[in-house]
Amino acid sequence: MALDDRDDPDRTAPLPAAAAWLGYGGLLPFAAGAAGAWLASGFAQAAIGAALLCYGGAILSFLGGIHWGWGAQAGADRVAARLGWSVLPSLWAAAAMTAGLLTGPRVGYGALVAGLLLWRLLEAAVCPPGPVAPWYPRLRRHLTFGASACLVLAALAPQSA
Repeated sequence: MALDDRDDPDRTAPLPAAAAWLGYGGLLPFAAGAAGAWLASGFAQAAIGAALLCYGGAILSFLGGIHWGWGAQAGADRVAARLGWSVLPSLWAAAAMTAGLLTGPRVGYGALVAGLLLWRLLEAAVCPPGPVAPWYPRLRRHLTFGASACLVLAALAPQSA
């Protein structure tokens, strides 16, 4: 069974307008950062790169926060598992941002892409299921791939001195 079949059995569930606006709107800083990586140079490019790293790290950390919230609602038998899983994206994000700020944004972008994609896979296959709306997995998949594509585009931009 394909990943999207397993985690999105109801592909026709309507996406609430607020989720669409907020979710897809959250891709705008990724797109702006990718464009800035290509269009800016020197200090401006470095500043845009740092901002994109920080935004990507914040988003990855936010994904763990979703599971922390689910953990707070879980029965006693599942609290530890949910809370344990929920901290992984924040730890990964901190490492990715640090690596990107110390060694250059490309390393950080790559680590964020890996973190986003790995968390998506773990969330779909391994993490305890949460109380999700039927549209949530589809939105998460779109946002994960959109953010990852922007980070890859930013990583491919020529780095100015």
